[in-house]
Amino acid sequence: MSEIPCAHSIVALASDDHNIEDYMHTCYSAVSFTQAYRPCVYPINGPNSWPQNDKETPLPPWRRQVGRPKKKRTEHGELKDPYKMQRKNGPVCQLWGNRA
Repeated sequence: MSEIPCAHSIVALASDDHNIEDYMHTCYSAVSFTQAYRPCVYPINGPNSWPQNDKETPLPPWRRQVGRPKKKRTEHGELKDPYKMQRKNGPVCQLWGNRA
């Protein structure tokens, strides 16, 4: 074979206890990858050895999410309609809906 086998053939080979690496080209092996990129890929130090500064870490830019906004729900999972007028107590007699 000249390339990596597809997922179906890998499953079929594994179910018959075949070694999958026998069925793919050697250029796709980890040994070939390290030999090809050894001269130009250098390891770097981890974040513990990076220079520290006193600036705060920048946050990613905030963008409004694409699509329809999620519905606002109350604590009990009921929908709260933002377009429906809410009934309020009246200022004088404290009865519902009485705004005299």
